[in-house]
Amino acid sequence: MKAFIAIVFIAAFIDFGNAISCYECAGTGSSACGDPFSGSSSVEKTDCSSSILYDDMCWKATTSSGLISRSCSAFGICSLVGNGCETGGGESVCCCSGNLCNSASTTGISYVTFASLIIASFLGMM
Repeated sequence: MKAFIAIVFIAAFIDFGNAISCYECAGTGSSACGDPFSGSSSVEKTDCSSSILYDDMCWKATTSSGLISRSCSAFGICSLVGNGCETGGGESVCCCSGNLCNSASTTGISYVTFASLIIASFLGMM
């Protein structure tokens, strides 16, 4: 039983090698890159495997002055944040691991991780 739980938990974090694409733009709330974000055709999409500097995660950063940036995560920024957001001093960085997932105004836990946690909790009660 414990081995099954461990396998499910590990499977939630396996990278299958599929590169993801992220929106890449910068602007204020009133621009094509702002919130609410429409993902219009004028906003560039970037393949995160196009550079060795990119991780396979997307990010969205918002500064206290209202500047919003969206791109592939670089230099391991999202490895520190994980799937979710870090906020402080009126600024935030949100990271996610799905295709074009940095379109959302916020990001959350991945469905695979969430499902794994529910299954592990259920099996732990047995």
